Amino acid sequence: MNTDPVRTRSGPADFAAQVPPRPRTSWAGWLGLLLVLGLAFQTRLGVVDQMLPSRPESDTHILFQYRVYAGQLAREDAPPHYGFYPTFVARTLQRVWGNSPFQPAPVAASTAQHLRAAAAPLVSLRAWIALAGVAAVAGLFFLTRVMQDTRAGLVASLCLATSLLHTMYSHEARPHGSHLPFVIWALFLLLRQIERPSYGRILATAVVAWMGMSTLQTGVFLLPPLAYAAAMQRARWTKRVFALLALGPAFVLSRMFYSGGIRIDSSGIYLAPSGHPIPFGELNGQGIRPTLQYLWGCEPVLLVLGVAGALWALGRLLPVLRQLRSVRSVQAAVLCAYGLPYLLFSLLNQETRDRYLLPLLPFLAMCAAFGLAQVYARLVRRSRPLAEGVCALALVVPLADAAKFYSLGRAPDTLELAARFLEQQPDSATARIVTSPHAVIPLRYTASALLAHVGTGLAEGSPWVAYQLRVGAPPAGQPAFDLQAFDANLLAQEPDLQRLYERLQAMRPTYVVLETSLRQRAFASHRAFETIVRAKAERVALINPEGLDPGDEELFEYGDSTRLRSRLWNSSALGPPLEIYRWNGP
Repeated sequence: MNTDPVRTRSGPADFAAQVPPRPRTSWAGWLGLLLVLGLAFQTRLGVVDQMLPSRPESDTHILFQYRVYAGQLAREDAPPHYGFYPTFVARTLQRVWGNSPFQPAPVAASTAQHLRAAAAPLVSLRAWIALAGVAAVAGLFFLTRVMQDTRAGLVASLCLATSLLHTMYSHEARPHGSHLPFVIWALFLLLRQIERPSYGRILATAVVAWMGMSTLQTGVFLLPPLAYAAAMQRARWTKRVFALLALGPAFVLSRMFYSGGIRIDSSGIYLAPSGHPIPFGELNGQGIRPTLQYLWGCEPVLLVLGVAGALWALGRLLPVLRQLRSVRSVQAAVLCAYGLPYLLFSLLNQETRDRYLLPLLPFLAMCAAFGLAQVYARLVRRSRPLAEGVCALALVVPLADAAKFYSLGRAPDTLELAARFLEQQPDSATARIVTSPHAVIPLRYTASALLAHVGTGLAEGSPWVAYQLRVGAPPAGQPAFDLQAFDANLLAQEPDLQRLYERLQAMRPTYVVLETSLRQRAFASHRAFETIVRAKAERVALINPEGLDPGDEELFEYGDSTRLRSRLWNSSALGPPLEIYRWNGP
């Protein structure tokens, strides 16, 4: 008689019975979650107006898309980058806001009121993205609690709430921050679907995954875990087929929000008709360096704890993943089906940017929570105060980083400081103020200054200039300033110093405001402009928030900085470095 055990496939009832009992979350746990969400809410919603309306983020595509769907802008007049990202967020906001939700302030209103009215569209859009960021923090608590426990869920959600990278992109008018909560909640629903499959849970998972795929091109990374879970879940064959069939409509319906869709040919992957190509030659493994640089420069504590926790968890998961017999093993494999392909893509892609790494943050946070739990379990045997102190110390640094970012976001930026300086000058009412191209000072413009901006790039590209052209100059008796941007012909490769000087002299400036950021200094003509101003004018104010000569990176407050954390702590204000000169004439 054969006494070897007979291996049988677990039935639906047996598989559901394997779900480990989940301890009830105490009132203290729910209170902790409320505190974490309150922190996330304040650090995101509290800075949605930073640097607006003078200096918005560089690619506010969602706002252009909204204006098209609201009938405010013809599709053919939209900028070329209109189709960079899916239109799901823009179309949803158009349904919520309507077509004309933002009205200008009365002409006689104060400058502060006009600034708020000019910033309102972007502030409102950022607020929605910030709320999505808070939803991501909440979702990570529930996702982590499924795999671990309430305490781990609180730690993981706190790690995401204090993440500099997540905080920064949770109040920008880009789709990356709004995409992450759909990923987290889709994975959470998927794990619950595995525990007890039902048509309702399968449908809910598919709907949230559809939203994720409709928000950003990288939403397609949700397809592998969805397909894997459908194949591996222990349920009646009708439910498994339903779960597999739900993938098709979710993917196909998400394509309605793409202006061109995804195209793959021999040269590469094209995620949008007007941009975002990924040539196969760029998937060469050179993404390892930027991935590590961005994570180390933004999230050093989370990176160390996350990697350590992942290695710790790997030792426990490998034996379980080889068999895939239990609910937890299948759930862990589902999470890996999303996280590992996305990590591989980031490491291969030499053009990896910091915002591309947002979907990896929940996994680092969950692993960090697991690692801290292991450290606490070992240290508590020696000393409970020591164990609590070590774990608290690990979370203090990210909390301090989040507080610093929040405080800078609430403080006046460099453009506001320049406006205050100019307002205080005794000749400000009659002075002509010439600025670097694209440098916008948050002051009311005179009628002649507005006339000089008609037909320029700032007339459409700057929310503040475009708003003032719409409402007109302030009435007599209210402060107005003769602000004009210098046309330095930034595309000139070999600028003519004499011609630039004659052009500047013809403008008859009283003050010149130089922006010495990388965005300006990247052009030879602006470097020549700086040379002329320094030779012919006297510097009367220096507003350099980082206290150093501009480095080789753009402003850190809108991302793409490999030294975000160090630059944050070295900075006294957000905004570009500025120098103000009094023009001395010939």
